[in-house]
Amino acid sequence: MSDLRTDIIVNVRLPDYKDQLVAQVGRHVADLTHALRALQDGSFVEQAKGKGPGSLFHVEYPDLDVTTGAEQRHVQNCFRAVIAAFIAFLDQMIAMGRLAAAGIPIDRTLSEAEVLPYVRQYVEKVITTVASDRSLTNPKKIAAFSGLSEWAKEATAGLFALRRCYEHHGGVAESDFVVRYRALRLLAGKGEITALPFVAEENTGISIGLIDKEIVVKAGERPELTEQQLRDIVNTIELPLATEILLSVEKRLASKGVAEVESRPTAP
Repeated sequence: MSDLRTDIIVNVRLPDYKDQLVAQVGRHVADLTHALRALQDGSFVEQAKGKGPGSLFHVEYPDLDVTTGAEQRHVQNCFRAVIAAFIAFLDQMIAMGRLAAAGIPIDRTLSEAEVLPYVRQYVEKVITTVASDRSLTNPKKIAAFSGLSEWAKEATAGLFALRRCYEHHGGVAESDFVVRYRALRLLAGKGEITALPFVAEENTGISIGLIDKEIVVKAGERPELTEQQLRDIVNTIELPLATEILLSVEKRLASKGVAEVESRPTAP
């Protein structure tokens, strides 16, 4: 008996993955905001030493100064969590590219109700394979996306370098690097408004725009981020970087026609 040919139409909504990234990052930033505001209003110490609900006993550190360095610890923890979410987004986008090239093989007969769960499971399997591939370093992941601007490549390289510094070198820079990001700012003409109230010159337009900024880190230094710098980095990931990566994958999918996947399961 000859093979049966089944055409499965798979609608891949790449923006959903970006929305997921934004939601994850937003939760990390919310956690940071809560901690920093507690440090500012003085409730952090009380909450840090309080016993949790349902605890039968509680170990205390009566002489421990929990506020020293707390702001920077929380900022750096948030940064690492944000970069981890961004890397997971890269894994998802690389997986979509692989699906564009190879399609989704069907190795058994599926009923109509079984198709969507099968496709979802296969897609997750491909994403997991990408994420667990230790040979696929973060720079190689960025190199997998064609058409990225030089600025995007430099910006991601700087973010990865800062992450390595925080995670693997005790917070000390092993070599020189630059963290490039784009900050959303209120502008008067082409200049940034840095304080309010602000008096604009006649015929000067007021607008909101992205301006290029950078943090230069030298070998042996302990780079620190302010809350505002972290928020600017978050906006950089959500806006220009994720958008460029998404467009790169969309172009690849369009060129491969991945929206229409052909499968040939063996006939019973």
